[in-house]
Parts: sequence; structure tokens; C-alpha cells
Amino acid sequence: MIKKYLGDEDEEYRQHFAQPLSELHFSDALGNEPANKLILNGLVILGLIILVLACLNFINLETAQAINRSKEVGIRKTLGGSKGQLTNQFLAETLVIVLIATCISGVFTELLRSVSTSYLPENFELKFFSLSNLVFLIGFSLLLTLVAGLYPALVLGNYDPQRALKGERQGVTGKFSFGYFSGRI
Repeated sequence: MIKKYLGDEDEEYRQHFAQPLSELHFSDALGNEPANKLILNGLVILGLIILVLACLNFINLETAQAINRSKEVGIRKTLGGSKGQLTNQFLAETLVIVLIATCISGVFTELLRSVSTSYLPENFELKFFSLSNLVFLIGFSLLLTLVAGLYPALVLGNYDPQRALKGERQGVTGKFSFGYFSGRI
């Protein structure tokens, strides 16, 4: 192909090579300074570790606060609320918290971007309201809601209303029981 279109011109043009698109920013083929793949992978792993720890912390705090909400659950179940309705309510509460945190993180991201413009490439801009970014943010928020909120919602939905209304701190038994509810405090 080179011989067909360039003929026997300068040898400089003969140095063509194929490169996968996934490796494009990790080589100096674009003329810019290449990104370090090891650092980027390390930052992704660090972000995932922080996210998992935040989810575990949220689960711990929600289950610890379950004792304070036991009377609410008992009254709602006594008035005819089903376990599914309670689970959906607690998941909706978690979704609201995750969406508020997502909005706050967007504000902090924009503030940090404006502060660190000297470290970023020229013409770097974040498009939060593009379709692909909105789909990602909404999907990721729903995933975080399920990961962080499902266990506390199931635990609270399984709470025994009779014991909750009596003021006992024991009540959930079975596959969703844990330390606060499986024995006396």
C-alpha cells in the first residue's frame, strides 16, 4: 500500500505501524506526552477501594441506626405495610442520599478542575450533562444504591413488629440477622 501510493519516496514515510486504539494515549504517537498506564490503573484501583470502604461504612451506619427505626417499622407493619414496601422505602431513601452525594461530588469536581487548570491539558472541559455522562451517573447511582442499601433495607424489612412495639431490641432472625438484632444488647 505504501509503495502504491507513495512510490519510492523518502524512507521517513515507510515507518507506518498499526496500533490498537486502546493503546493510543499510552504511546507518543500523538506527539503529546504519553500517559502512564500503571499510574492510571493504580488510581482506578485506589478509587474502587475507597468506594467499597464507603459502601461498607454506609451499611454499618444504616444497620446501627436500625435500632432507632424499629418502632417506625413496627408501626408501619402493624398498619398493613408489607416487607416489600418497607424494603422499597429504605432503598428509595438510600437512592436520595446517593443522588445528593453525586450532585455534591459534581460541584467539588468543578471546583477542583478550576483550581488545577495548570496540571490539565489545554481546552480540557467536563461535560456533565452529555447523554453518555448522564447515563453513566444515573446507572452508577442505581448500582451504588443496590450495593449499599439492599442489606440494610432487607434487615429493616424483616424486623418483627411485635418486639419493636414492645421496645425489645431483638427481633430479626433468619438469613438477614446480624449482631444488633440476633441477641440481647
